[in-house]
Amino acid sequence: MIHRVLLQTQRYAFSVSLVLFGQRLARCPAAFGDTNAVCVICSAWRCNGDVLWHRRIDGTANILYYVLPRWQCAGGYKGCAAVPGMATKLHACFVCSATLVVLLGVCGCTNEELSLTVNGRTRTYLLHLPKTYTGDRPFPLVLALHQFSDTPEGMRRMTGFDEVAERENFIVAYPRGRWRMWRTTAEKNVDDVAFLNALLDELCKAYNIDQRRIYITGASAGAMMAQVFAAQSHRVAAVAAVMGPLERDLADRLEPRVPTPILFIHGAKDPVIPYDGGETFAGPGRPRAHFLSAEENAARWAQWNACEVTPSQEALNPQVTVFRYPCAKRAETVLYKVADGGHTWPGHNNWYPRFIVGPTSSALDATETIWSFFKAHAQ
Repeated sequence: MIHRVLLQTQRYAFSVSLVLFGQRLARCPAAFGDTNAVCVICSAWRCNGDVLWHRRIDGTANILYYVLPRWQCAGGYKGCAAVPGMATKLHACFVCSATLVVLLGVCGCTNEELSLTVNGRTRTYLLHLPKTYTGDRPFPLVLALHQFSDTPEGMRRMTGFDEVAERENFIVAYPRGRWRMWRTTAEKNVDDVAFLNALLDELCKAYNIDQRRIYITGASAGAMMAQVFAAQSHRVAAVAAVMGPLERDLADRLEPRVPTPILFIHGAKDPVIPYDGGETFAGPGRPRAHFLSAEENAARWAQWNACEVTPSQEALNPQVTVFRYPCAKRAETVLYKVADGGHTWPGHNNWYPRFIVGPTSSALDATETIWSFFKAHAQ
């Protein structure tokens, strides 16, 4: 357990330290079944201007849970249980949080973070160069965009793209959204489309990039950003969007410049952005968002790519159905519906609690599926 805590300390220590500063200890209310248990009572604390939301759940008669979805503990947040009859024992997650902060002093950063300046702001990213890269021949490039509230480090761990890049000989860049968010429209001097274009310029100058084989993928909000960038750029050979259909009003405004091959993966049990679309929470201080369904989103791209809007359907296995929209211009549009998947990256570890994001399917390896799609396309 300590080993797993060490691995995740870098990612959440800052948020955890703020939480610890703001938390106060109190005895559990009798309504939760044990007046002798010591619990952490939390409020909505702010980190870098973003609210760390919490929720209390009365699970069984003597268990009090609370959740801060913006950070996790020891390999995936399991919730926190009060300890019946033990007033001298601290709440399990308070101990875990304290451990994370203490261990911060002995955990070093193992990933190099690079930076560039865009519109007067410093923007950062992680870069993975496979061991086989020497600069003698051009390598494909994959941009991998993290989900809302996540980080490049989290995207790297969740997807496992580094391992695939070592085997398949491509470069991976993990850009960092400002304040852990992506802005599909420029606002307050933050232009993420400009950032991604500047990042491509930087990488193409510094490394021998095969500019016919530049790809972009993303998770959730990162998937939406990937679609917007592909629509506004002529530089992307293919796109892959996982658990991230477009907001309806954004899709109505979008006008892709060129047909672009695109792959979608979406879980039918997604509780955050439902497979069938509709209204959902868009983040602190933001109005509720109205999303296209996964199939509407794919059909919209099929139309933009001059494909047929009625797809063929194929059962890949009992849990995965593949929708293919036939296209005359090789800008194919494909949707993988994962019946047992939630708001998660299929086939890989996810860092958020199941009762918030739903189940993780093992019926499909999203990373391998994406790379297979990418390597079949070049500009």
